[in-house]
Amino acid sequence: MTSIHKVLIAIDDESDNKLAIETGMNFATQHNADVLIYGVVPKYSDRLAMLIADTISEDQFRKDLIDNLRKRIEEEIKNCRTFGTNIRVETTFGKSFIEFIKKALYTEANIIVKASRSKNENRLFFSSTDWHLIRKSPIPVWIVKGNRLNKLKRVVVALDVLEQSDHQTFNEELLSMAANIASKSNAHLAVYSAWELFGLDVIMSSPSLKNSFQSADKILEKTASTVAAEHEKLQIWLKKHSLINETSVSWHIENAKVQDSFPKFANDHDIDLIVMGTLNRIGIPGFFIGNTAETILSKVKCSVLTMKPSKFDGPII
Repeated sequence: MTSIHKVLIAIDDESDNKLAIETGMNFATQHNADVLIYGVVPKYSDRLAMLIADTISEDQFRKDLIDNLRKRIEEEIKNCRTFGTNIRVETTFGKSFIEFIKKALYTEANIIVKASRSKNENRLFFSSTDWHLIRKSPIPVWIVKGNRLNKLKRVVVALDVLEQSDHQTFNEELLSMAANIASKSNAHLAVYSAWELFGLDVIMSSPSLKNSFQSADKILEKTASTVAAEHEKLQIWLKKHSLINETSVSWHIENAKVQDSFPKFANDHDIDLIVMGTLNRIGIPGFFIGNTAETILSKVKCSVLTMKPSKFDGPII
């Protein structure tokens, strides 16, 4: 079950930081959670260090950059409604994504909220830092895009249910997070699954293999029934935990390639937030893996919240 006690708002010079602060603070207020606004001054080049060496010490230059970022963050906070949320501001120097993940782990934050750098209404652009967070953070990462103070109206969660034996718990974690956010925002929740039987056409075109299998229609029908049954189990689970009003949830299943069908679904239905699992480790079935996740993310235009299984061990400690 999703429990939010601390929200880390990630601040850098690549993003719309006012949007990140507003979204993160609003989310924290909905969950009565503490907020850590964490700003990171990125490492500068050796050439810049050489150019300033005769004018100012490197330590002083670094301190000035950190202090300046802190002042800018505090100025942004003045213009935001805090709703009594407990807020702390910290700034540091280093590789942004590493510092964000390390701080989130150290402070036991439940989610990292960061704005995208996109100004394009039809595309969500990820910075290098965004991609590193999506790939490597064991903590959920919410990359925010949109006009300031836009209220969430439609949330979609993508679930893979064909590998249910190994990943049922993760599907429940994804569904819990999405339902929690949708419920707090009075938004509609769409639960989406796409499935495809890779290699079915090869089997059915081979005389030696075809005789060993049922007809293609029978195989497809059986798989579709399995997916529908798994969705029904998740419906029962969601109802049991009363995470969201049933009338605010719709369930969608497609026999299609997820890389194409899911972005189309999100864009066609004007989704405001996508919740999905990502795992940058080849060979584990049942998740959006590596290139699949990145293909999907490159095609969507709304905010995204990516999650890893609770047992995921990230490369940053």
